[in-house]
Amino acid sequence: MNLSMLSNYLHVLAMSVWVGGMFYIMLVEVPVLRSNLGALDFSKNMTLLGKRFQKVGWILLMLLLITGLSNIMLEDSIADMMKDKNYSMSIAVKMILFMLMVINTAIHTFYLGPKMSSFAEKTSEEGNDDMNAEYAKLKKRSMISSGFSLLLSLVIIYYGLIASRV
Repeated sequence: MNLSMLSNYLHVLAMSVWVGGMFYIMLVEVPVLRSNLGALDFSKNMTLLGKRFQKVGWILLMLLLITGLSNIMLEDSIADMMKDKNYSMSIAVKMILFMLMVINTAIHTFYLGPKMSSFAEKTSEEGNDDMNAEYAKLKKRSMISSGFSLLLSLVIIYYGLIASRV
């Protein structure tokens, strides 16, 4: 296996774990936890899951960036490929969408997650298991942010396929 093949393999593997992890959380974890736990326990468990997945997620995003750039640089005929409009546009769109996904993930990780976590702790200290309007808004924003990351990921995969067909 040469370096180019290894880089491509790691790139596809990282994207598979990234997208698969999001699908698993949205389609399996959230419904199971929501149907079996009260609001406070659900929030606490989602906070724990989020903290664990964010560690894996940021490693995956860094790996995707490194292998993505490596894949471009290791391509034998990169000069010719960059002259091809379909290839260069696909790569440009893919990079822009990736940066949007990183920004969205940063907002989710460093703003929404901590706010929701602190809110869950406050309601726990006060013994209030009811969700108020502020928490409901945060929860909705978090769900939208997660869905947006998943959508961006799927579109990035599409543009990666377009670029690989050139």
